Amino acid sequence: SINKSLFTLGKVIASLCDRKKVKVPYRDSKLTQLLMDSIGGSSLTLMLACISPSSSALSETTRTLDYANRAKDIRNKPVVLLDPQQNIVKELQREIESLRSENKALKDALLQTETGAALLSSSLPSLSLGSYPHDHGT
Repeated sequence: SINKSLFTLGKVIASLCDRKKVKVPYRDSKLTQLLMDSIGGSSLTLMLACISPSSSALSETTRTLDYANRAKDIRNKPVVLLDPQQNIVKELQREIESLRSENKALKDALLQTETGAALLSSSLPSLSLGSYPHDHGT
């Protein structure tokens, strides 16, 4: 059963590398059904090939390296899948940050306006409304 699953996994990898084939045989074994989202879906996948330096395992090592070489040609498009509530939370966090920046900019502008008005009023001569220079007791 494991040999059949590994053989089917090899067929799946071959058909994913050769984009001309329409049907990928994921359902031909339980192993490929389990790995369907990983090897041909929208996730990032890492494959480790365990090989032996021993000459007695040469044929198995060669098959493993061929298998891994075919697997590296699979091109997935990883996508971050978020819960809809997480999307809303992230959007609201961006909006809060934007509003905080806008609030700070408005506070700074108001402070500059108030500072400018205070400087302007302190540099003007003070006028007394009670008496005018040309009004001498009339």
